[in-house]
Amino acid sequence: RTRWENMPVAKVFAYSDEKHLMRMRDLALRVSCAVVRDKVSLIDVFRQFDANGDGWLSQAELTRALTDLKLGLSEEECAQLLRHADASQDGYLNYREFATRFGLIS
Repeated sequence: RTRWENMPVAKVFAYSDEKHLMRMRDLALRVSCAVVRDKVSLIDVFRQFDANGDGWLSQAELTRALTDLKLGLSEEECAQLLRHADASQDGYLNYREFATRFGLIS
C-alpha cells in the first residue's frame, strides 16, 4: 500500500487547509447561532440582510449584516465566509447558499 501522505493529493489535506476549513465552520456556526437567537425565520433574516432586495447578498451586504450581529468578525473573515458559502462562486449568496451554510439543522 501507498500512504496518501506521500501522494500529490496530500496537498489538499494539508494542515493549513484543514485548519482554515475548521475556522470557516466555526465562524459559520457562530453566525448560525446569532441568526437564530432572535427566533426569526431564516428567510426573514436573509431578507433583512439583503439591503437592496435583489435576492442576492453581496460582500458589502453580508459584511454589514455580520457587523450588525456584533460577532467581532473582521472584514477579511466576512469575505472568507462569503467565499466559503458561495457554492456557485459568483461572488454573491442566494438564499439557498445562505441557508445551506448558515441554517441550523435540528
